Amino acid sequence: MSEASTENKLRIAQGKKDDGNAAFKSGQYKDALRFYYEAILYVQGLEKSLSSAMDSNISGGSGSGADEKRRPKTEADVLLVALYNNMAAVHLKLANWKRAFESAEKALSRDEENSKAGFRKSQALVQMGERVKAIKLLEELAKTHPNDVDITRELSTQKQNEEKSEREHDKVFKEAWKGKLS
Repeated sequence: MSEASTENKLRIAQGKKDDGNAAFKSGQYKDALRFYYEAILYVQGLEKSLSSAMDSNISGGSGSGADEKRRPKTEADVLLVALYNNMAAVHLKLANWKRAFESAEKALSRDEENSKAGFRKSQALVQMGERVKAIKLLEELAKTHPNDVDITRELSTQKQNEEKSEREHDKVFKEAWKGKLS
């Protein structure tokens, strides 16, 4: 693929992402989702060709993939992470918890250190009834991003909610067995 063609596709994808961001800000979530999806279609083919070119330049053509984590991120990789992150945000707004989780996972598969994707994944987990998993994820995020106020606040909130839920469960359990054990 020519460099001009690649740059043009990245420019178009970035424009679609910007359109999606504008739609999101104005509350047009389904339109935002459509723009993000269209942008992903432009970028998906590019990431493979850019990665192959980088493999050739970095490893002398071996392209083994063994240095995947050390390999610099391409512009396409960075854009895809942002697009999947944005899609997760849209799905959270639309209460599509499973889709939000999946989109956050896709962002994390490309950048496992991305705190925004981890945070959105935790929000989806909570909504899917997986609060304990969400707390564990938030604890991991808090270790690697100790100054992130949103992560710290959400972790505190979810721990409080879990404690409250446990107290309510214990109360119901005690009431159910009251007088039945002697």
